[in-house]
Amino acid sequence: MRDFQKLFYISLILFFGKIISAENPTDLFYAELNDIDLFPSCSKLKDPLATRPIRQSPPRYPRRALERDVQGTVLVALDISDEGKVISSEVIWSSADNPKYENIFDKNSIEASKNFIYEPKFNEYGNKVESKEHAIIVFTIEGLEETLNLGSQTRKFNSLRRMLRDNPEKFLIEVETLISGNDLSKIQRAIYLYFKGLALYQKGAEVEEVITILEDSQKNYYQTYSYETGNLEEKNIVLMGNNESKLHTYNGILLGQLYLEQSRWNEAAIQNASVIRNARNQKIDSPRYLQAYINLGISSYNLKQWCQASESWKSANDLSKKIQRQLPEWILPFIAEANKRRALETVE
Repeated sequence: MRDFQKLFYISLILFFGKIISAENPTDLFYAELNDIDLFPSCSKLKDPLATRPIRQSPPRYPRRALERDVQGTVLVALDISDEGKVISSEVIWSSADNPKYENIFDKNSIEASKNFIYEPKFNEYGNKVESKEHAIIVFTIEGLEETLNLGSQTRKFNSLRRMLRDNPEKFLIEVETLISGNDLSKIQRAIYLYFKGLALYQKGAEVEEVITILEDSQKNYYQTYSYETGNLEEKNIVLMGNNESKLHTYNGILLGQLYLEQSRWNEAAIQNASVIRNARNQKIDSPRYLQAYINLGISSYNLKQWCQASESWKSANDLSKKIQRQLPEWILPFIAEANKRRALETVE
C-alpha cells in the first residue's frame, strides 16, 4: 500500500439535565479524537439529539432580531407524552450572535416546541411510555447562515473584507493595527486574527506562522458548554456560542488542514471533528464541509481509528452525492481498507 502520509497534499480547502462545564479555551489543543464522540456507531453512547420527530414546525422569528440581522441557537428539553406530543418544554441554553440579544429567541423556541410531535417511545414490554427529548432550534436568516457578526465592528469589517480581496498588503497593515489596540472584544479579535491568518496563508507564508495566528484566534473564541441529559446511556450535548461556532467552522477547517500537512494527525482530527459537530448543531449544510469529512478520514486513518475513518468517509461520500461532486479516485482504496479493518475489529 502506498504511504498514506504522502497523499494529504492533494486535498483542497473549500472556503467558499444541566450545563455542567465550560471548557478551557485551550483544551481543544490537548483533546483526543474519542473525546469528540462524533459518530454514534463508533460509540457505546447514544446521541441525545438523534430523535425521530414527526413534525417540527419552524419558530416565529422575533421582529427585533430579524430587523438587526441577529441569528441564534437554542437548546430545549422536552417532556413527551406516550403519544409523542410535547407536554412541557424548557430552554436549557441559548445563544445569539450579538450579545445584546442573548435570550431573544427563548420565548419563540418554547412556543414552537409545544407543537412538535415525536414518534412514541416503547418500553421493553412493547408499551408506549413518556420520554424526555432534546432539540436544537436554530434561527437563521436566508443568505446569512454563515455570516459572522462583529457588532460595532461590522462596517469596518465589511470594508476590510473588500480590501482583503483587492489589496491584501494594505489589509494586513490595517488588521494588525486593530489587533494591537484595546478596543476589540474577544470574538472581534478572534475574527480579525482568523482573516489575518487566511491572508498570510493565501500569500504563501510559512505554515508555522499561520498556525500560530490561527491558534491565537482559537484561544480567543473557543469555549464549549457541555449539557448532561441525565441519561447515563447518552453522551453529553456540546454547544458553542452562535458566533463562535460559525467562526470555528472557518478557523478549524484551515487549522486542521495545516496540522494535516505537518502529519499532526490527532490535532487535525480534533479540529475537523469539532467543526463537523458545530455544523451539525447549527444545522449548516455547506459544500465546504466535504473537505472536513475527507480530512477527518485521513487523520483518523493514520491514527488507526478505523470506525471514525470509515464513518467520516461515508459521510463525505453522502455529501458529495448531495452536492453532485465526486470523491477523488485516489482515496477509494483507503476507504476500502478502513472498512475492512473496521469489520475485523467488530469480529474481534
